[in-house]
Amino acid sequence: MLNQVIYDGESSAACSHAAYIKKEWFDLLGNTLFLSRCRNGQITRNELHTFVRQHQLYSRHFTRYLAALLCNMENDHDRQSLIINLFDEMGLGDAGSVPHSVLYRNMMYKMGVPLDDNPLPTTAKLIDAMFDCCRNPNLLVGLGALCLGAEGIVPAVYSMIINGFLSIGESTENLEFFIFMSAVTTSIPTQYSA
Repeated sequence: MLNQVIYDGESSAACSHAAYIKKEWFDLLGNTLFLSRCRNGQITRNELHTFVRQHQLYSRHFTRYLAALLCNMENDHDRQSLIINLFDEMGLGDAGSVPHSVLYRNMMYKMGVPLDDNPLPTTAKLIDAMFDCCRNPNLLVGLGALCLGAEGIVPAVYSMIINGFLSIGESTENLEFFIFMSAVTTSIPTQYSA
């Protein structure tokens, strides 16, 4: 299964939102310094651990991003679809009984990566930008941020992160969160009444 997850420039097709994201955008993302170092096996453990700590600070708010977006949805069907995703994130839906935030912290513990409450300035800006987008009265702004800017890139980005961890000898057992999230089809529906 792991070989199917590793980014090859084409793996983005596994994501339901990938059809809305141009291949050249995935290529640009994959060619950023951090992700290209992961993909090429040139990354250090310290760099990966810094990413894991900062990503936890961003992603621990994911249910709050969904809740902020939910406030702008007037259509009952759309709200129900997003609530299903929220339940999955909280460990109350079909995607398991453990909240995704707990799965992530468990992964950190297995890796020996301590929790950090000090976001880098870029992480703080990302968190603020995601909240701003999800709170925007124009629903399409929040949907674009969450569906395309976050969920839509997960398989491609996480596959490169996995490759980086494997290149430094990290056990696949410790990568359970990234592997699970890379394999799961995104659950935020792509059709809303905006």
